[in-house]
Amino acid sequence: MNGALLAAFGSTLFAPPTMIFRFATLQDKSIKGSLAEKRIEAYCRKVTWIWCGFFVLNGGIAFYTVFFASDALWSIYNGGISYILIGILFAGEFLVRKMTDKKMPKDMLPHGVIVKKVLHQTEDAASVELFIPAECEYFDDHFPEFKLLPAVAQFDLAIRLGAHFFGTPLLLKTSKRIKFSNPIFPNTRVVLVLNYKREPGSLGFKIISPSGDAKIYAGGTLILDGTEP
Repeated sequence: MNGALLAAFGSTLFAPPTMIFRFATLQDKSIKGSLAEKRIEAYCRKVTWIWCGFFVLNGGIAFYTVFFASDALWSIYNGGISYILIGILFAGEFLVRKMTDKKMPKDMLPHGVIVKKVLHQTEDAASVELFIPAECEYFDDHFPEFKLLPAVAQFDLAIRLGAHFFGTPLLLKTSKRIKFSNPIFPNTRVVLVLNYKREPGSLGFKIISPSGDAKIYAGGTLILDGTEP
């Protein structure tokens, strides 16, 4: 049994997604397309390695008890201790996962902006669909009778997501070629497109409509503190 499980789990390390990531996405379908998908996938890969190591160790001990131990020891280990160890590993991984989950918010940015899905991601480009709800804190005290998403909030979203995808600094140094073409009202879905240029170190952003009508809300280039203008 250990050999079969090792083969099943181990094969997914070389043909992703890993077995644990498959279990995770079956249990929580919101993982795929979320901001934390890559980190969760990396965590699940580590857990899959741990289970493979356990199957090797457990299988080795079971093999030893078959050929080199007494019938009593074989019975005690394979009929009891082995299952207890599996239970301990399950429980330990569950506790670690619960603690890790708190550090991996899947669908919420600060101020109440909701991430619907990550549409595209490479080393220097990304696009993500966002929902800006009416209760979003960005709208507080900003034209209360005619709420619009402030320019500074749009900068903040680009900077925060740039830091998430590319590890860029969180402080804005200056901006270039900024254009706000259309207002963003409460309860609006948008797509934020990011392009990071390591030389000269700039974060290009564009906020567009997800409906495919070519509507552009805003765009420009942000130079972040810690990069050369």
